[in-house]
Order: sequence, then C-alpha cells, then structure tokens
Amino acid sequence: MHPPRYHIGHFLNRPDRPIPLLVGRLEDLPDPVGVRYPHCHAFYELLWVESGSSRHRIDHREFAITPNTLFVIAPGQWHEWEDWHDDVRGWVVLFTEDFFRLSQLGAADLLFALTYLDSALAEPALPLDTAAQSALRPLLTALTAEYGRASGAAESLILRGLLLALLGHVQRAYRAGRATSVAGAAGSATGVVGYAARFRELTSLLETRVGGADAPAPWHVSDLAAALHCTSRHLNRVCQAVAGRPASEVVQARVVLEAQRRLAYSAASVAEVAAGLGFADSSYFARFFRRATGAAPLDWRRAVSEKYPKSAVPGAGRP
Repeated sequence: MHPPRYHIGHFLNRPDRPIPLLVGRLEDLPDPVGVRYPHCHAFYELLWVESGSSRHRIDHREFAITPNTLFVIAPGQWHEWEDWHDDVRGWVVLFTEDFFRLSQLGAADLLFALTYLDSALAEPALPLDTAAQSALRPLLTALTAEYGRASGAAESLILRGLLLALLGHVQRAYRAGRATSVAGAAGSATGVVGYAARFRELTSLLETRVGGADAPAPWHVSDLAAALHCTSRHLNRVCQAVAGRPASEVVQARVVLEAQRRLAYSAASVAEVAAGLGFADSSYFARFFRRATGAAPLDWRRAVSEKYPKSAVPGAGRP
C-alpha cells in the first residue's frame, strides 16, 4: 500500500549515510540510482524551479512545472515526476526535522508553526512574484555557499540560521500569495509558536492513528483530545491559531488524504478502505468522501487509475 520512503542520502547515491541537509542547484544533483516512483521522503523539500518545464504529481494532484514556482514537499507525501525534462533548472533544499531541532531552543516549535509545511493542509505549489524572488535568491546563494564550506559546529549554526530565515521568507510569500488557506491565519509564525508544539502533537498522533495504524484507531476530535490530555475546545483553539481551521477540519483533511492514498495505491475495496479508517458503515464513508472531494470513492479511484500507474516504478527525475 505504501510507496518507498527515502532519505536524503538516496538522492546523493549514498543511501547508507545519514545526511541531515542538502542545499544546491537542482541540475547539479546526480541521477539517483534505484529510486522508484512514486515515493515519499523522510525529510522536507523546498524546490524552486527557475526555468524549464515538466509535470509533477504530489498526493494525486498534477502540477505543471513552470518557471519561478516553489514546491514544498513534506515528509510522507507521495510524489513523482511524471515527465522529467533535463532543461529544468533551479534550487533545492532538503532538510530533516532533526537538523532543525538541533537549532536554538524553541526552533523546533517554530518549524511546526510554519503551516505551509503541513502536507494535509497546505497548497504545495506557490508562484513566486518578483518580490519573493528578490528575497529568496540571496538567502539561497548564501545558504549554498555556507553549505559548501561548513565543517564544524559554528558553520552548522550559521546554516540553521540561514535556513530559518529562508523558511520565514517562504511563509511570508505564502501569506502574500494566498496560496494556502492556512498561511495567513496566524499572521506570523512567531505569533503562534506557543501553540505549535501542541499542534505538532496533534498531527503526529493523527499520523499514527490514520496513516500508520495497522488497525483502525479512534481519530475523532474528542478521542484525540482525550489522548492528548486536553479538551476538544483547547484543540480547536490550537488549530485555529496555527492552521486557521477548526480541529474537525484539520482531522478531516488528514483522513481524506489517507483515503485517497489507499484508493489510489492499493487493491482494497471501498468497504475495506472504509473499515481500515474506522468507518463502521461504508455508505457513510462514501458520503464523507464525496463531501470532501466532490466524487464518490469508486469514481475518484477510476479517474486516478486512468491517469497514473498503481505500482512504484523506476524513473528519471530528482527528489
């Protein structure tokens, strides 16, 4: 059911080496050996395409690769290049959550306050206007230069500082472009950092209960609140502050995403998908899915299967 999950080292043809950060030009990366598509990452990816054209699929949505588009891919998101062209040029930044956590106290919470990094809530593609390009380019240039010379603790601290600045500017670009329904909710990442740790606990629990559970686990807001030793009202306050949505919508977005993944990449029947997600009644699941996507589960599966293969296959491309 699940596609291959790769670490940064796989895209440098060093799969056995733990690599927490990669910064550079997309066209300078080696062709990854043995990487299959679709796949998912164990790291975050920022990809700024400056020139060239291609097609990119992220969690069953197809995006045309056009100049000056920024893509954000979160850990666990399923993606693949559908039509890789060698003329694609741009910047790529790959980093693990642990690399960010090793920064100054509180930086990990700040990471989770950057709502565009949430795969279930945010729009993964952002057209960059001239102002955003002007802000991001010098940061990427400095980050790449520092990455090339880093060898000790001081350099690592500088890398983390530059990465933090880059992520903050991307958040600003999302708010300005209104490319995600959640990016403008909190005003600024630092304004919600107090709630970010709790929001992260919620999304981690959701990931375990919805995305990683072998057996159905309760995922309703009241169940999640009880597991986190807080009230449903508090979870709503957290989600409104960080994501700009009530907790019920945050939960529904993750459940719908998991349903889509299972419908697209498994042979499970609709009833089996429903049961696997904790729905006792497959008819209720079908109504739930239709309300969220506008299509019945079988119709959605049929439309996706006509366009995309269901098994991971080798292919050209990049992370």
